[in-house]
Amino acid sequence: MTNATQNTDMAIEAGAHRRAVLKQPWMVAPAETTSRNLDKIVKHKSESDESKQSDSPSSPLVADSDLVENIHQAVLDYYQGLVNEMLQTSDFKFLTSYVVSSDSSTPTLDYHSSDVEAQSVKNEVERLFSLATFIDLEPGMANEFSDGLEQVVERHGTKALDAIKRMILDEETASSIAMEALKYIGNADSVSWHDERRLMLEDCLRRSHSAWVRDGAGLGLSSLDNPRSIPAIERAVTNESSKALKEDLELVLKQLKRTIGA
Repeated sequence: MTNATQNTDMAIEAGAHRRAVLKQPWMVAPAETTSRNLDKIVKHKSESDESKQSDSPSSPLVADSDLVENIHQAVLDYYQGLVNEMLQTSDFKFLTSYVVSSDSSTPTLDYHSSDVEAQSVKNEVERLFSLATFIDLEPGMANEFSDGLEQVVERHGTKALDAIKRMILDEETASSIAMEALKYIGNADSVSWHDERRLMLEDCLRRSHSAWVRDGAGLGLSSLDNPRSIPAIERAVTNESSKALKEDLELVLKQLKRTIGA
């Protein structure tokens, strides 16, 4: 899949998500409700001023400053209530602020693009892991899965690493695929996001219940060859229940200590 196709898919999915949210009951266009509120104000004002009006039934209602102020406040109150309801709705997480300009009667919604991006990245990661089920993941050999992981991490950094980690720790993919993914992340050619990748691998090593995943995390950390992982490896060696994996982790620990000349 080309980058252009991936970006198009991401844009389509983000747009579909936003359109779905906008169809929620609390996102109904405010005109009808606001109109009802304003009608009440106008009616009340009309009745209170009836004695001041001409006896002629055709006399027009003359708006004064109090009426304008009441109308303005009704509009502000309505939109503030709408925003408060939005902010409490989980389906509208990408809404972060609401602004009513002091010099304009048109309210504006300010969307936070980062959460939309995070959802798009998650979808892209899920597609990569689905693709991996149809690929021969030969150890040490680059393929569409490894290339895709490297590209998504290069473009999106921590958002991509978080999405990959959730896929693995939530056991939403096969342990054998998770293992290869962690090896690729540690063995990526790019030096970008080095510390973030290291912390992600250490977290998988510590938290995963799968020996395959822990093995992949250990191999990834071995490829990164960062001595700052020594404490995490030492804890893993102490807690590891698999004898074979414990021995492998001890080898990684020795390697990292050699790296700093210890």
